[in-house]
Amino acid sequence: MNASNGIDADSIVCKEARKEGVSFEQRLETSEIGRLQFDGKGTIQTMNPVVARWFGYSTTEAMLHEIHADVCRLFVDAFECRNLLKAAASNVEGMYRECLQRGRDGAPFWLGYIIHGHCGGGDPACDRYEAWLVPIDRYKHIETACEEKNGELRALQFIGQETARNPSIAAICRTGVQGMLQAVDADMAFVFLRDKDRLFLQEIFPDSSRSVMNQVPIHRVGECLCGLCVQQNEALFSKNIFEDSRCSWQECKAIGVRSFAALPLQEKGNAFGVIGLGSFRIMDFEGHRRFLETLSHQIAVSLLNAKLYQSVKEAMEQSRESERAILQEQRRLRTILEAVPFGICMFKTGTELSYANPIFLDLFGYDVSVFSDERTWFERLFPDHGAREKAWDFWIRHRQKKERSDRNSAVFEVCCADGSKKHVRFWIVPLESGESILICEDITERLMLEEQLQQAQKMESIGVLAGGIAHDFNNLLQAIRGQAQLLMIENREDDPRTERIQAIDASVERGAKLVRQLLLFSRKSKPVRTRIDLNDLIAREIDIIERTIPKMVRISFEPDPELWPIMADSVQIEQLLLNLAINAADAMPEGGHLMLSTQNVAFPCPAGGSSRQAETDRYVRLRVTDTGCGIPEDIQKHIFEPFFSTKSPGKGTGLGLASVYGIVKAHDGEILCESELGKGTTFQIDFPASEPFPPSSCTHPVDTRPIHPGKGTILVVDDVADIRSLLKEMLEHCGYEVLTAESGEDALRIHEHPPAPIDLTILDLGMPGMGGYQCLKRLQETNPEIKVLIASGYGEQAVLQSALMKGCVAFVPKPFRLQDLLNRIQSLIQSEGP
Repeated sequence: MNASNGIDADSIVCKEARKEGVSFEQRLETSEIGRLQFDGKGTIQTMNPVVARWFGYSTTEAMLHEIHADVCRLFVDAFECRNLLKAAASNVEGMYRECLQRGRDGAPFWLGYIIHGHCGGGDPACDRYEAWLVPIDRYKHIETACEEKNGELRALQFIGQETARNPSIAAICRTGVQGMLQAVDADMAFVFLRDKDRLFLQEIFPDSSRSVMNQVPIHRVGECLCGLCVQQNEALFSKNIFEDSRCSWQECKAIGVRSFAALPLQEKGNAFGVIGLGSFRIMDFEGHRRFLETLSHQIAVSLLNAKLYQSVKEAMEQSRESERAILQEQRRLRTILEAVPFGICMFKTGTELSYANPIFLDLFGYDVSVFSDERTWFERLFPDHGAREKAWDFWIRHRQKKERSDRNSAVFEVCCADGSKKHVRFWIVPLESGESILICEDITERLMLEEQLQQAQKMESIGVLAGGIAHDFNNLLQAIRGQAQLLMIENREDDPRTERIQAIDASVERGAKLVRQLLLFSRKSKPVRTRIDLNDLIAREIDIIERTIPKMVRISFEPDPELWPIMADSVQIEQLLLNLAINAADAMPEGGHLMLSTQNVAFPCPAGGSSRQAETDRYVRLRVTDTGCGIPEDIQKHIFEPFFSTKSPGKGTGLGLASVYGIVKAHDGEILCESELGKGTTFQIDFPASEPFPPSSCTHPVDTRPIHPGKGTILVVDDVADIRSLLKEMLEHCGYEVLTAESGEDALRIHEHPPAPIDLTILDLGMPGMGGYQCLKRLQETNPEIKVLIASGYGEQAVLQSALMKGCVAFVPKPFRLQDLLNRIQSLIQSEGP
């Protein structure tokens, strides 16, 4: 009711008077609108009865008498009254004010004032004020209630916004207690959260109360007001905790709390915590019960949402961590899959390729698009229909199996993109998802190595056999040569049989050379280099070559008549020539021309372009040329590799040219291959030339002095009776006393009780029983000064070297000549010490 808004109390009363047919004064006496007139000093002049009734008086006279007609006594605050008079004096047109009045009983109530002022010329006593009054106490209570509701709504909005902005449990608890304090004008608030039967302090505000509350022992459900609130799951209030028996704890009292409210935090009808509100003055928290319960519910929902949010956040973090771990594991597995020496691919439930590592694609050489369809890549890998059907049957049968075993593998020959053939082992690993993993391993090289190993084992067996044959054969040759030499001793120089005996000796020599070839082939003998004429050796070897290769191949030889000699093992050079001739003949199945030539060359670097510093710049060149099919350029770089062969299985070992290469390198030479398809191949070999000098010191020098009758006792130890009798006859013919033993055991017995001092023991190594090596060891233990000469058909250098180290003073290989043996015996018997 504001005069400035056009509300005129006079008009209202006049209208009511006219309507009722009474005078203005009469209507004023019964009106519910109050009228009050007073001067500038605040002295009341008149008032109608309703005003007295509002203030609790029966009549206006009684009221004026009691308050002494002082208008300011009607106000709760006299200062407000004086301000009202001043404002009315300066606003003669009228003004509206809402003032808090005090009734006769002291109770406050609200009245609305519409004041009109009449100035009295500067004398307050002459000023006149007319105030029309209306009761607004109800409206003020409504307004206060609205303000309280607005405050509560603001508190709810504040808590909602803050908890949404920071949905953590700690932030929600702190925001909640702050909002409650502001909404109900409390002094402190805290939050306890429940863990089974215990309550833990989560938040307290203001912080000044924290030091005291932190000293609180663990609260328990059912104790004190907070514990009872949780137990009973309902809000509890206390106007004065000092007089409330439920408040058993002293901490709140210690910090000055008077009134208290405990509000449960609920989830599905169960309390999981409690909010405590405290006031240092007497306060009726229960008057705000509905609001506080609503607010506590809001906070409880926010806390539950925070827990849910935290759980979701942790779940998402775990999910992200799991994703990172999965990605890391995928990268690790991909690294492993790309590093393993196997081709690995995965097929989906259909026939679609979902993954293939680089090894898989490199293994076959096809683009990944080829493997998008099963039939397509089966046709590429297995062009042969029969092989493809076998592979397809293996693929279908094992893809459908659920168990995993080594039987899920098979080896197939596949055709690669470049046309090459490979042997590949396939494993099929079916997965529960219906997918299949295909693992591939290229075992081509392994199979080749296995074949090479088998070949090497066969060669080793042949070598063992060759060594045994060589020993026995040398013994036979020794018997033949010995008998022939005895005949030479008995015959006269002009005896016509002498020439035949010499032929027998030459045949024995050729047989000995053959044995050396066997031992060299079986690696049982080391090469013996001598100064040889390569022209003579080739001329002799051509006879053997002509009997070895097909007769359709014509052989020609162009020697250099002034050819320098070379230091070489004749057996190895013969083997080299034979291997090259056989290789050339294989290249000319329909016949052709094999040409051999020699010549002297002088240059600082040999044919192969080696950077090795040669001891000489003089070389002897051997060229072996054929008119065969030639060697492709891409194969030429592999021809000297062991076991490399382009021949069909069973027709070559791949060792021929590798053996040639090894022999050339062993002689410090170089080899070069020149070939053209359809025209033929030339092997050019350069050997270092040699100056004339005595035979290599690796052979025992032969004493050419005349044979003189010997003197002394010699023990011959050999398991072959013919050899024993032969040596006995030969040595006795030369003047020696000879004892014989057929085994190492017999030799030890004779040495223990000799009929005469033994000057020399001739010992064979290859004997049954104790054997020559063990016998030598025992003889050395018995007599460290003993002299032993080894005569053996074995060429095993390691055994002979060990024998020499154990006390053997010399070695003579079978078949030996009588003169060589006698010279060696004489030098040993005449020497001092073993």
